[in-house]
Amino acid sequence: MIPHGTNNLDELLIRFLADRPRQSTKTLHARILAKGRECSIQGVYHELRKLQALGSVVKVGENFSLSFLWIEDLADLAYNIQRNYVRNLAEVLELPPVGEKRRWKFHDLCRMDAMYVQLTLALRRQVPDGVTYEWCPAAWFTLIQEEIEKQFKAATHASSRNLYVILGGSSAIEKSWVKTRVSDLIHYTFAERGFKGEENIYITTIGPYVLRAEIPRELALRLRSILNDSRTVIEGGASLRKLLLSRRWSCSVRVEHSESKAKKLQERYRRVFGKLLG
Repeated sequence: MIPHGTNNLDELLIRFLADRPRQSTKTLHARILAKGRECSIQGVYHELRKLQALGSVVKVGENFSLSFLWIEDLADLAYNIQRNYVRNLAEVLELPPVGEKRRWKFHDLCRMDAMYVQLTLALRRQVPDGVTYEWCPAAWFTLIQEEIEKQFKAATHASSRNLYVILGGSSAIEKSWVKTRVSDLIHYTFAERGFKGEENIYITTIGPYVLRAEIPRELALRLRSILNDSRTVIEGGASLRKLLLSRRWSCSVRVEHSESKAKKLQERYRRVFGKLLG
């Protein structure tokens, strides 16, 4: 499997060929440059030849496609992952039983976010007929976690279940991001005054579970400042990376299995969405 967010030439080529078969070297080179990855067309030729030697890519005429044998091997791998991990996410992640909670600590905001997304997907699978509600004080992840967010959107659509998100900020970057995410299943609203005292807490609830991520208040304020002051995603991403590298930030993620707490939160979110939720 190819890691998300990779910038290696061979991995980018595999992803581009997965999108569409029968592409020329010139086309692939142009797509790589458009992705912001600098390389020569000779470098693309070199990586394609290596992929051919590995049996991952085949060439017909002047165009390249993924090898069907390689695709079959990948399908087998995906099946094993589905069987051993995805179907048993609750066990793999050790979701808590009724009345209990589980907590994970981090010193890296991006790792915390990756765990938060993983747990959200696990909870959605654990509660197959449940609607997901979220409170998100700052959509900072759109600056540097784009691939994970795309993956999460795809998983949401694959589940065919609704996701309702309350955003605590309405910066230009966040408004633009929402336009790329909203759909028949994914709904957003901007909280008029936010949730007082909860600017540093991210909360998701689905069924009887409550998922919370907590970050330092100082970090929350600086994330909000970056989103409000940045003119572009690239500018904001650069500022955010500098901030995250400046020191270790203590963060945590917690899952609680409490139907009463989950219901109170869900009612609170329903009041914010009003007529949208019926």
